[in-house]
Amino acid sequence: MSDTPIPRFRLDSPADMAQLVPYLIGFAPEESLVIVVIDDQQVQVTARADLAEMRQPGAAEDVLDRIWARFPTADATLIAYTQHPETGWALLERSADHLPDAVLRQTMLVNQDTWHLPDGTHGHLNPSSRITAEAAHHGLRTFTHRTDLEARFASAPDSPELAKAVRAALDDLPRHRDLPALLNHTRDLLHRNLSTRTPFGSGRPSTPMSTTDAAQLAHLVKNRQARDFALASITKATAPRHLALWSEVLNRTPNSFAEVPAVIAGIAAWVAGDGASANIALTRTQAATTRLRVSGPAELLAAVIDQVLPPSAWPSVRGRILEHAGQAVHHALITHIRGTQTTTTAANAFTPEAGRSRPTTTHTGPTL
Repeated sequence: MSDTPIPRFRLDSPADMAQLVPYLIGFAPEESLVIVVIDDQQVQVTARADLAEMRQPGAAEDVLDRIWARFPTADATLIAYTQHPETGWALLERSADHLPDAVLRQTMLVNQDTWHLPDGTHGHLNPSSRITAEAAHHGLRTFTHRTDLEARFASAPDSPELAKAVRAALDDLPRHRDLPALLNHTRDLLHRNLSTRTPFGSGRPSTPMSTTDAAQLAHLVKNRQARDFALASITKATAPRHLALWSEVLNRTPNSFAEVPAVIAGIAAWVAGDGASANIALTRTQAATTRLRVSGPAELLAAVIDQVLPPSAWPSVRGRILEHAGQAVHHALITHIRGTQTTTTAANAFTPEAGRSRPTTTHTGPTL
């Protein structure tokens, strides 16, 4: 979690790294290429991509180039999780050969519960190992499958009862032309629900959010000013609770409401260093995109993933959002800051760039 010290692990064998990876990316990888980027004995990025996608000409090379452009002095551990060893080893060799000459690299293949090194050394993974126990102790969580994590970002199933509750919630909102009232209502909903959220993935239950609050928040952030306010209210310390809040908004509202809440959840996940959740949130917002889509926030989330931006870039990105926000947003944020003791940061330039293969990336991992 972003407001706790970075955990430290002692890795004594390849098995230790293989068993740590699911906790770094949030789920047990299957048919995946995992790239662990290590600089100064700390995991800076853990990237995961589908093996089939990375086998396409230039795909793995593009991901590696983007990562090492961001972390030029880092070393690499490349792991193929696959039941097809020949295919996995071929991709590992290709990827290792593409890395810059100065990069120290290690390759490993994991087939079900067995790890293999290029020299034939192998061993079994232990689900009750020291590494898994330490990861759980540090609050790192993992799901058995990626689909289990995806469920945390699913919309509520359509039903007459849900439709009725949503209509009632929206009827109780301020008029859409009354911007100060809309921002004040957004601020109050955020403040009330953030105070009762536990960080995403902590394993501790939160007070359930009402359908009324979830529907109102999802509808309010369709307004650009309310959306900018919600994004700007995210800080490193509060990002895990924002992620919990917006994933619950998704869970309690129809799919037609999902686009902008999924973007905000994804940005919160990125700021919290949870690359798997950020990538899943981007997939959700793209699936929910309509002809009337608001392209800015979706492009922002796509860009931070494409460019392998570390969460430390958030103050600059957040500053750019505030630079283009109206005075009403600044006023609402000031009153929100007074209630939550967060801080604002000056702006720097940020240019979205999207449209390439996107690995799942987790930043600022444990110290090894």
